[in-house]
Amino acid sequence: MADLIGAKVGQIRCIPPEALPSDWQPVWIIEHGRKRRAIFCGEDQEKIDGAADRRRASEWKRSLWYERKNVAGPPRGAVAALWTRFREVAKNA
Repeated sequence: MADLIGAKVGQIRCIPPEALPSDWQPVWIIEHGRKRRAIFCGEDQEKIDGAADRRRASEWKRSLWYERKNVAGPPRGAVAALWTRFREVAKNA
């Protein structure tokens, strides 16, 4: 199982139980399991926006901010900077 994370707050889907999103593209895949890690799967996002659905926004924040010490992000480069930016937005969401 894994979570798909989009560029807007609240864009999160758990796979395989939920259908893949048709209205947005995932940016990160967060694998569940013993060693959790974030895998970049999208394109660089200039802007990370807010969302309307509070439940999904809460899940998005949980995956990115509250679980930050349990999820290994990319080690270096532009993707690591993007991962840090996503976590900072989640902190303030």
